[in-house]
Amino acid sequence: MSEHPSKFYVTTPIYYVNARPHIGHAYTTIVADVLARRHRLLGDDTFFLTGTDEHGQKIERSAAAAGIPPQQFADQVSGQFESLWKRMGITNDKYIRTTDPQHKVGVQKLFAELYDRGHIYLDSYTGAYCISDEAFVDVQAGEPCPDCGRTTEIVTEENFFFRLSAFQRPLLDLIESNTLKIENDARRNEVLSFLRGNVSAATQTSSSTTLSGWAVPSGAVSSGPEAAPQDLSAAPEAYPQNLSSRPEAEGRSGETPVFADASVAGPSPSTLAHSTAGTPYVPTALKDLSVSRSSFTWGIPVPEEVQRKAGATKQHVTYVWLDA
Repeated sequence: MSEHPSKFYVTTPIYYVNARPHIGHAYTTIVADVLARRHRLLGDDTFFLTGTDEHGQKIERSAAAAGIPPQQFADQVSGQFESLWKRMGITNDKYIRTTDPQHKVGVQKLFAELYDRGHIYLDSYTGAYCISDEAFVDVQAGEPCPDCGRTTEIVTEENFFFRLSAFQRPLLDLIESNTLKIENDARRNEVLSFLRGNVSAATQTSSSTTLSGWAVPSGAVSSGPEAAPQDLSAAPEAYPQNLSSRPEAEGRSGETPVFADASVAGPSPSTLAHSTAGTPYVPTALKDLSVSRSSFTWGIPVPEEVQRKAGATKQHVTYVWLDA
């Protein structure tokens, strides 16, 4: 046993509470439990987390079908997960629920911090939305979801977006230089491929293309070092470290969003960019991430101060978030 134990953290996915646990949930939790037990035996400072993810329209609708409020529905299903892990002897150190009061406070604090730094902005969008997957998908109106085959709905609403597109080049540089390590190689290559986009197609396409079935919020595509976010201490020094001076930091109200089926400039050989390592990538490949929904009636509220600063016309709740 080492005199200086390493720190080891392992987490399962935080399971979605639209239905009771099944064998897949059990398998994943057992695997994480085995890892945690091994590292404790090795003397490592080990922390094992599991829990449930409680948000969204799918749960609202499941609760409505059951004739009970969403929170009560989530309480019942989450209780089934927690009870099962206790019966199975799972050795998790913490069981987290995203409706826990401390989690709500943490989410709101992080949301406000990211907004003030210019990483979150307000905009509007229109797109084909899959209720089952809780995601916007790239299909025409009325077409089925390409992932699950269920019917999609066309949604137009005001939303807050996380400026994910600004992280494309910094992430590529961090991963390619192994400053940010991803194991194993297959997963590393999968992430890099996602970040780079379809480079092969970009070298063959014409100067324009059509986005069908979903919308890109105005300003959602950023490229080059000027779009890099702040506080990436390991990123090249060329990246600006302060977004607060950019107009986007005060929200996007007044700009015209790009709606579904609009013809937009597409990638071409001349628009390919290159990482510090010289690897080509498509600057438009990474889109900004929806982090709130103004149509939701149940969830963690976006901080009132942020909604006021951004000029939001409706109450928003967080939609997609980093639940930890």
